[in-house]
This record gives sequence, structure tokens and C-alpha cells, in this order.
Amino acid sequence: IFFFVNDRVWVNRPVMESRDARDYCPAVNTFWFGYNVNIAHSTKSAKNVVVDNFTEKYLLGLIDYAQNYLGTDRNRTYVMGGSMGGSASVAMATHFPDRIAAVYAQVPVYAYTWEKCSTSNAITACRLECSCGPLKGKKASLQDGTDLFEYMNGAKNIAANRDIPPIFATNGRSDPSIPWVNNPPFYTAANQARHAFAVFWYN
Repeated sequence: IFFFVNDRVWVNRPVMESRDARDYCPAVNTFWFGYNVNIAHSTKSAKNVVVDNFTEKYLLGLIDYAQNYLGTDRNRTYVMGGSMGGSASVAMATHFPDRIAAVYAQVPVYAYTWEKCSTSNAITACRLECSCGPLKGKKASLQDGTDLFEYMNGAKNIAANRDIPPIFATNGRSDPSIPWVNNPPFYTAANQARHAFAVFWYN
């Protein structure tokens, strides 16, 4: 069974404080992960940011439904996606390795940082700000207190788990929206952990 996830959700109000809303769409972009717990009112937090891990919980619920009511094979659940969906695919493989058989990720983000890189002016953590509100200079955590950026650190996650499903991925060194700087650390961690992993890239 394959699952695909949309990147737009309507939260009963235009999310006008989001850069995405100002540019082209007032429905909130999760960039895969989730939302500020105050999303119904505002993504802005006076102090630290608390994020509801909505999208992963939603997808796990869909998988459970398909397995329990449609009789799909629990050992043959695959995830694939591009860009945001590729990021989601890698996150699902490293966060829930017992639920996923294999992953195909096109141009995923492997980590969320504020670093700029030589191939892009993009700052990947800004992608989360559309749904979580301003993050720089604040502590951002999940509802259980887990640090958001640690949870989304693919290199750390793939190094910590013993049995990751096979991941097949593609990246571009000059991709204007997915900075290259976060990619090699993930590749290195996957190799050092001796996980089944194949990645293809070009300039």
C-alpha cells in the first residue's frame, strides 16, 4: 500500500501571518510535520513554541485504518514523495522503522537548520515557520518536550536506529530550494550505521 500526503490544511481561518499566505495561499502549509498548538488563533508565540505532531499521527492513523479495515499487508507499506513529501518519507522511515517497508524520497530535506549554503539562499528551518510561527531564537519542542530540531535531525535519527527500512533518494547539489549542506551528513551517518541506502545526485 502507498500513501500520499497533501501539504495544505484549512484550519478554519486564513493564516495571514504566514509568508505562504502573503505569497499565494492562506491555507497553512505543514511542510510535512505539524502545527503550533495555537494554530486556531495564531502561529505566533510570545515565548517558546510548542508544536503538535499532527501530520505523522494522521498518516499513522491512515495506515492503521488500511491495515485493519482494508486488509493490506502490514509488511508491505511503502512511502514515497518529492520535496516536502520526500522529507516526510525519510522522517517516517527513521521515526517509525517498524511500520514502513521501504522509502523512495525525491529531493528531501534531511535536517532543519538555519545554515545557508553555497548553492542556495534557502534556510530550511523557515519552512516550518509557516505552520509553527517564528522559531529563530526560541526553543521549539513537541508536546512531550522533545526538541523539534533534534526530532527532525535525519542524520542523528538514522544513526540511532538499528533497523531502518531501505531508503532510495535523489538530491541536487544546485537545488535552489533544498540546501545541499544538510545532505552529506545524512549520507555519512547512513553509511556508518550500515543501513540499506542508495542516493543519487548531480549538479
